[in-house]
Amino acid sequence: MNRINTGSPQAIGLVAYYPLNEQGGNIAFDGMGLKNGTLNNGAYFNNKCLQLDGTNDYVNLGVLDKTNGVSNLTVSCWAKMNTQDGRNTAFIYKGNAASIDRWAMGPSQTTIGDNNDILVILGNGSNSYCYTTSNCFPLNTLCHICFVFNGNNTGNSNRMKVYINGIEQTLTFGGTIPSSTYSGSNDAYIGFYNTLNYFPGQLRDMRIYTRSLTSTEVMDLYVNPNKLYKIY
Repeated sequence: MNRINTGSPQAIGLVAYYPLNEQGGNIAFDGMGLKNGTLNNGAYFNNKCLQLDGTNDYVNLGVLDKTNGVSNLTVSCWAKMNTQDGRNTAFIYKGNAASIDRWAMGPSQTTIGDNNDILVILGNGSNSYCYTTSNCFPLNTLCHICFVFNGNNTGNSNRMKVYINGIEQTLTFGGTIPSSTYSGSNDAYIGFYNTLNYFPGQLRDMRIYTRSLTSTEVMDLYVNPNKLYKIY
């Protein structure tokens, strides 16, 4: 049986961990005990992944208050997208879609980037975001996606990094990346951006850190994801 190895370097700063590999049921268990998620509208587990139809499936994670007002944040997951219709969807999202105070990671939309790129939003008092420009997230391809935020640095390119399969991507920025995430009581969601935009595909191994992983550590998440576990 696998259990999280709290002594692993991959566990340092990890505040929420959703393997999304359950055998069934409607609970996405958090290996770190921050907040279990609840599956909604037909989302289900199959083949060790969370399956989402892109119509109305999502997972509610609750507030995730440990991500409020932090200057360091890393979010990673494995994702495979089945279709792309130009809408702004998300692997994970926290905030109010009608507000600029939010953070999110997911496929880019046709008006920001390209259909096969990644968009990261991190707004706190102003609208700010970045997106990749190399068609790095092709359809029907499982990829490891990660963003690293460090608000202690100066300049957009130093505050935000995006990695695909362990490789840092070239980014285009909109607005000024803030020095910290917003603090709010809005719930966080997997596979959901607002009432119209849902992610169509599969997700697994969702991790949230309140520290900024190095490029070497991000590559380690991609190459050695099972390092977080120990076997009993």
